[in-house]
Amino acid sequence: MIRKLALGRRTYIVLCILACATPMALVLTQIALGAPPTESAHNDMMFALIGTVAASLLTYPAGLAATILSWVPIYLGLLTPTESVLFAAPFYLAAGYLQWYVLMPRYFSVRGAAPGRTFAAAFLAALAPQLVVWALYFLSFDDSGGETTFQESVLWFYWPVVFPIEQLQFATGWRTWVSFGLQLFFGPLVGALVYSALVAYAAYVVRRRRLRDRSRS
Repeated sequence: MIRKLALGRRTYIVLCILACATPMALVLTQIALGAPPTESAHNDMMFALIGTVAASLLTYPAGLAATILSWVPIYLGLLTPTESVLFAAPFYLAAGYLQWYVLMPRYFSVRGAAPGRTFAAAFLAALAPQLVVWALYFLSFDDSGGETTFQESVLWFYWPVVFPIEQLQFATGWRTWVSFGLQLFFGPLVGALVYSALVAYAAYVVRRRRLRDRSRS
């Protein structure tokens, strides 16, 4: 069951700031060391991805809003990926702090948590980081048509869900570029929903058994 995060408030704030500021610090270090522009541009995306994942893990599920917000200036061409992660730092920090140190202790305490609330909390907790991964997967497609190693890894991870979708298309005869695109882009998203539901159901069963054992004793 989700409860108050087992970290001091100051420690949590420092970790969130480090997750968002470290990518920019690494890029500035590269520039100071005279790295080629092409290498710096490539590493900029990689550093931003690492920072986004770290910040998302510290703040999920509430931090998902900050992650989406950080993509806006990238899409508009206003900021580089690492700059956008630093830009989103106050939003990550506010969302994570409000979630872990205000809302969770008040509404999701262990003593007062019902099994249904446990299911909802576990579902959101499992879905949020997967949504971040899916969004990065979706945005990483380009006009070249080739799949990157990251995209292939995502497809393999969700293969138990993507494969039945593909077979359903063959069985119904609806195998067009539109159906293929839906499978490629949204198959992993359906997989994220299915996996999250399985995790939430497992948490629901465990919570229900504990309540039953407690009532018997």
